[in-house]
Amino acid sequence: MIVYMFLAVVLFIKCTDGSYFRGGTISWLPQTNNPPVINSTQAIIINQRYAWLESTVSSVCSPTTILSYGLIGDNTTNKLNCLSSSTTCTSANFPTNLTTLVPCTDYNSLLNMSTGESSLIFNLTVKTDGLVIGYGSHSTDLSWMPLNMINDSALVNISMYLNLSARSDNGLINSSPTTSNPFVIFVQVNVNTSINIPMADIDGDIIQCRFAESSKNYNGILVDECGEVCYSEALPNATVLFSDDSICTLNVTLPSSGYYAVALQLEDFLENATEPLSSVPLQFVLYAYEESNITTNSSTNCTIAPNITSIDPDNPSPGSTVYAAVNVPYTATINAQSGCGIQPNTSIINFLTISPPGMIKTDVPFLESDGSTYGINLLWVPTSDQLGMNYTFCAIAIDINLYTSEQYCFDFMVGPKTTTSGPYITQPMTTITTTSTTTTTTGQPVNYLPLAVGLGIGIGLPLLCLLGFIARSYIQRYLFGFLRSISDSRVGNYRNADDLSLQKMSPPPTRSLDKKDLKKTPDYREQYINEKNSSSSPPSPPSPYNQKQSNLIRRKSASPSTTSAFELGSLSSTTISMFSSTTNALLTDRVEHITASSSTTNPLLLGGSILVRAYNKQNDSV
Repeated sequence: MIVYMFLAVVLFIKCTDGSYFRGGTISWLPQTNNPPVINSTQAIIINQRYAWLESTVSSVCSPTTILSYGLIGDNTTNKLNCLSSSTTCTSANFPTNLTTLVPCTDYNSLLNMSTGESSLIFNLTVKTDGLVIGYGSHSTDLSWMPLNMINDSALVNISMYLNLSARSDNGLINSSPTTSNPFVIFVQVNVNTSINIPMADIDGDIIQCRFAESSKNYNGILVDECGEVCYSEALPNATVLFSDDSICTLNVTLPSSGYYAVALQLEDFLENATEPLSSVPLQFVLYAYEESNITTNSSTNCTIAPNITSIDPDNPSPGSTVYAAVNVPYTATINAQSGCGIQPNTSIINFLTISPPGMIKTDVPFLESDGSTYGINLLWVPTSDQLGMNYTFCAIAIDINLYTSEQYCFDFMVGPKTTTSGPYITQPMTTITTTSTTTTTTGQPVNYLPLAVGLGIGIGLPLLCLLGFIARSYIQRYLFGFLRSISDSRVGNYRNADDLSLQKMSPPPTRSLDKKDLKKTPDYREQYINEKNSSSSPPSPPSPYNQKQSNLIRRKSASPSTTSAFELGSLSSTTISMFSSTTNALLTDRVEHITASSSTTNPLLLGGSILVRAYNKQNDSV
């Protein structure tokens, strides 16, 4: 109970008069990507986000205010002013009705804070020297909430520089940096704290941050960017701001409890450039607290920051995009746990949120069924007026010791009403480039037809080729063999005259062979027939008898009724005997015994095969 009294009385002071400013930021982007023309008009979108004390009459907020898009802000000072030269700030070049009143999007009763955001579209004249727009005490008094280091109320000045002329790299209009930084950050007293400032740029430019200046020169025009909360007045002297390529870190040590204002400018640059393309403001407060004032139980010694564990049921990852449909309710639960789990007195007591217009949330976190997780519920029904808009949602969990989690942010894109009951999610891109040739991830439903066709070609075509090769092998082995056997049975195999003479003179018996024998049986001519002459002397011409016999056999071989000695397509083989058909034995007398010196030399011995010569030898012996 003591902690809540402290938060209500010391930390979040209730004020009843004034609109006490608590921070703000302004950014801009072109409505289209049309190349600009000097002295022509271009439609520009101005985004404004401000924070106020909720207890004031003009900034009170509730679920009813959010659902009705009720406006909050200062009742008397609520216009954006042109701060450039008088020739630039004419009514023809700059509208005079740009309001700073914004629809309330979030409120936090424990923090006594209301925040709102708006997007305005209007036409501006393109000038070579750019334009400076500001809000605050440039025209009337606008005060901050009570701040440390400042005795009286500090005046507010917040300024933005934009240049609508063509960028030198792509000829288009620039878009300014943006930030999702919360408007209140908790810092423990006398503890050196590093605060990372989130920055983004849709053009992919280099982003730098700097402290706002009381007299900043924009093309000869001096502009007050920070009013009475400039660095030297609102922060300790030891405060340091580090800025590197798209990284901004504030290093600060606060000496006493209370509020401190921070006024920064975020600027985008082309590579190797020294002059910014644009400069946008970011102003917020730091709350310094002493741990002894917060801790009420000596058993609470958890110094680990809490963390947001999930956002059910869709669980969008940080940086992803949720596509929500018009008039379709979006519901979710933000879940967070203390860094020390279920340790006593380490509960989650609050959530800081940045929400799209019209989203309502649970005011106080509730304990979930697991006993260690705390959550708040979200409900949003996008309207037709929000069709095509982009919104950022962010959440930070705060535990009872005022330790805060990392900020958890994702984006909403509002699309047309669909037949589905919920959103679909696009995860963040792994590569961040913004050139015209870059392909980016969109949230449209995926068309799987090209993938199916690609897989069909990539897998089916090689498979068909393999099946065709196998089929071809089997056709060659079986079908072609079968056709060849038919052909051989009709036409016959032509051999030399000597072989055919032997077949005619000694008709061979046949026997059946199985396939195994057929494979093991060598070709008959390779095993037994030698085509070479037995002598180096030229062969004698064949006798008329042999010539006549050879011609007769060749004609008979061509007859369809004649079968070859060996048929590839059949399972039969022919064995030839050099004696009689009743004897199935090979010649026992060796061929080497026949010599060319014999006195009665038969012409067939000098020419023809070994078998022919052996046959002649047999006839001579008879």
